[in-house]
Amino acid sequence: MKELTVSALPKDLPSEIIIDVSSLNTFEDVIMVKDIPLPKGVTVVGHPEEIVVKVVEPENVDEELAKPIEDVNKEPEKVGEKEKEEATQEEGE
Repeated sequence: MKELTVSALPKDLPSEIIIDVSSLNTFEDVIMVKDIPLPKGVTVVGHPEEIVVKVVEPENVDEELAKPIEDVNKEPEKVGEKEKEEATQEEGE
């Protein structure tokens, strides 16, 4: 659900409604309209059993994204470091 229709007096209209999704631990968990905490004087227009948030399993994972990261502990290469080493080696010869 991308939009939630509410009914309230103009002074009671919230500028935002925050939904805590930390209770979604499995793919079967859902948050319904009736689960949304609303400020005093605000009611939802619609069916209370309607699903607002649900976690769905990914359809497929891009193989490039699923590859393990090479060596995360590897020291990053410093720009110009190789050239310095090569120049030092040439001077010593």
